[in-house]
Amino acid sequence: ELANLVERMVIMFPDKVVDVPDLPAKYRYIEVEPYEPEYPEELMERDAFNDIFSTGFSDYDDEEPDVPATTVDSGLLPDEGIELKEYLAELEISLISQALERYDYVVARAAEILGVRRTTLVEKMKKYNLTRD
Repeated sequence: ELANLVERMVIMFPDKVVDVPDLPAKYRYIEVEPYEPEYPEELMERDAFNDIFSTGFSDYDDEEPDVPATTVDSGLLPDEGIELKEYLAELEISLISQALERYDYVVARAAEILGVRRTTLVEKMKKYNLTRD
């Protein structure tokens, strides 16, 4: 049950710290104010500059995506719907690729950080044709 909850929170809140108010009602045993982390000013400035200068430089900016990334990334189902199987496969490929690159394609280390068995990761790498270039 815990594994399913964690997987659900990762899908619903990617790249976000999940706090008590984000949990389903049955898991909220206390009422707390949402957590607001305090970041160093240098980090905030760097992120602001990255946001300013990252727009307009992508080769893909002119293309219309099938699913608006902001809607799906925010955990909300877009009005036009999504292809769940395709979305989850892309998410899985992305996470596996990141883990493999982080550990220089040492499968055992990547499997450890992903919380799966090494053999499972090898099967998924074959399924998605993920190899070192």
